[in-house]
Amino acid sequence: MVISEVYGGGGNSGATFTHDFIELYNRGADPVNLSGWSVQYASASGTTYQLTELSGAIGAGEHYLVQQNAGSGGTSPLPAPDATGSISMSASSGKVALALGASALTCGTSCAAVAGVRDFVGYGSANDFEGDATAPGLSNTTAATRNPVRLDTDQNGVDFTAAEPAPQNGGDGGEPEPPSPAVAIQEIQGTEHRSPFEGEAVSNVPGVVSQRSINGFWMQDPTDDGDASTSEGIFVFTRSAPAAALTRGTAVTVSGTVSEFRPGGDSTANLSITQIAASSVETGPEDRVPAATVLGPDGRTPPNRIIEDDSSGDAELDNTFDPAVDGIDFWESMEGMRVRVQAPEVVGPTSRFDELPVVTAGATVRTVRDGIVLRGDEDPRRRQPTSRPTATPSASSWMLCPARRCLSPTSATHSQPTPLGFSTTRSATTSSTLTSRRGSSAVG
Repeated sequence: MVISEVYGGGGNSGATFTHDFIELYNRGADPVNLSGWSVQYASASGTTYQLTELSGAIGAGEHYLVQQNAGSGGTSPLPAPDATGSISMSASSGKVALALGASALTCGTSCAAVAGVRDFVGYGSANDFEGDATAPGLSNTTAATRNPVRLDTDQNGVDFTAAEPAPQNGGDGGEPEPPSPAVAIQEIQGTEHRSPFEGEAVSNVPGVVSQRSINGFWMQDPTDDGDASTSEGIFVFTRSAPAAALTRGTAVTVSGTVSEFRPGGDSTANLSITQIAASSVETGPEDRVPAATVLGPDGRTPPNRIIEDDSSGDAELDNTFDPAVDGIDFWESMEGMRVRVQAPEVVGPTSRFDELPVVTAGATVRTVRDGIVLRGDEDPRRRQPTSRPTATPSASSWMLCPARRCLSPTSATHSQPTPLGFSTTRSATTSSTLTSRRGSSAVG
């Protein structure tokens, strides 16, 4: 369920429609009972929300129209509304929430991330919104319109455009949108850096929860497709902490929209992370967490010289995907998967993010202080696990999160190999690995 259109210019000078309105859309494959739900509005800088309670149901691929207050002008009434409220909305800037529950929000200026808020739109100069930017500022003749209607990246500035208002109710939504395709994780990841399904809705994607996060979880397909170029893992973005039932080893099917999240925003050189912005997560029985892929002499061995040598511009878009040769493609082919580094050796200091760079034993030419000898560029075999481990077994397991080409520990018991002779100098090491997504480079 998403907010598909917001209009606050109803009845104002130059407006066609007599009333403000909020329009909803059901992106899912099943009807949704809206009893107990509400739409809520606050001014651009306000902390007090007004609400309209909802009722009835909204079918799959259908709209739901909530009529709000009328102005003194306008020439055309709205289509027959599915719910009616009396909120006077700003024509230019404001905040709208779709919430589970019929109590006014009390979250002040941080409602977009509150549990129970199923969707949120801040437009114009609003002080709360999803993502990095608000939806566009509006006028008496423009509405914030989700375009396309199935798109939901949780970025108001991306998902909404200013357009002529076009309200639709549950009876005139036209032909239902075709059901989104049921695809596997490997198909979503594809044999490239950005998903071939980017911006598209997918449904019933199967997997097994492999690790939880503060705003989602990783899942992995327990069935290897036999193609080393396609990752079996993916991150599922749930906005807030995932449900308690989503423990490691839980079988799930996920529906949502595929997107590419770039940590730090588009102004950075970080690589993007393919994810599913979940609209629904169905749980099944407990299943075995897929085994970690071994990195090292007894498993997959990273390229030892070339980071990227066949891109003339953006390595995410202008690139021949070649995991066997290019280090940046090798790590992308395991994005979101569980990996086990064989005999890891530390080759640099722990960062302020509690990350430490490692290589597999004997993987590269070393300095007298056991750093890496750089001969033109960073070494494509060097990984940077996050969170300092605690013991010293012969191998450690991590999740691969290639935005910084880092490794995230899969439990609190994973370990830090014995440090190898560091002093206060950095001994020809670097602070991060494979962060650049542009240009081409090779280790000489």
